[in-house]
Amino acid sequence: VPEGGEAVARDAAGAVGGCDAVLASGMTLGNGTFGPLRALAAARGLPLVLFAQTGSAVLPRFVGAGVHAVCAEPYPFFWLDGGPGTLYRYGGLPGDGRYEGSGR
Repeated sequence: VPEGGEAVARDAAGAVGGCDAVLASGMTLGNGTFGPLRALAAARGLPLVLFAQTGSAVLPRFVGAGVHAVCAEPYPFFWLDGGPGTLYRYGGLPGDGRYEGSGR
């Protein structure tokens, strides 16, 4: 049981029905759920936003093709040494079509 006592949904298709948006991790690439989740979000008109360590170089390529935005952290990850890390943000902003930026 997660912190706060919330239930864990084991069926993404069933859980997405009551959502305003979908936030998923890059692990969806490795476990085979990225394609179905992207299709489900698109079919329901929900924005799909991803945080990616896994797939950080791949998932930004899907922005505008079923993915609304990606926050990508390439290797080495911040937790390996406790030092600063780099995050890359990809996604659209009103008026400019596409945004790409980074921060430490």
